[in-house]
Amino acid sequence: MRILVAGIYRSGSTWLFNAVKLIAEASTEQEFTTAFYQSEQYNYRDEEFVIVKTHKYYPNIIRDFDFIFTSNRDPLDIFYSMQNVHKKGISSEYRNASNFLGLNEFTGWLEEWNNHTDYCMEFEQMMEDKKQVLTDIADVMGVDVDINKIHKKLLKMKAPKQGHDTDTFMSEAHYKFQ
Repeated sequence: MRILVAGIYRSGSTWLFNAVKLIAEASTEQEFTTAFYQSEQYNYRDEEFVIVKTHKYYPNIIRDFDFIFTSNRDPLDIFYSMQNVHKKGISSEYRNASNFLGLNEFTGWLEEWNNHTDYCMEFEQMMEDKKQVLTDIADVMGVDVDINKIHKKLLKMKAPKQGHDTDTFMSEAHYKFQ
């Protein structure tokens, strides 16, 4: 089983990635290889059980996956979240939130992915009812798993205070909000 999770920065894509990974592993009793896709450098195609995360749109990899999950969040909320995490003040060039860190480009990527997605998670939905999102993911995958057990595992996940966890893709940017 090959799964792709794509989403704009600060849109819940890391939470979605980990939720999908836990559900997939619980349903198959297989440990999945994880990868962050930025270019052709990593050949995930050799892996039978792999979950790949990306932020950019790569049309050449769409057919490689059994499932594609995406996350979405209002661009203005992403703008303010990026400011919180990276402590960047609002300069005059960024007063239009859609220009901040290329959000127009990111939202364009999401629109492209959504032409192929099996499930798009809205950030607000994740914040309001995580168990329902987990149920929706399992339904899309056609698997029967213990949602309460998956939810508890997600709650126990902790981001590193420094650096980057290569299994969960959590970083210090996630740590600040735990």
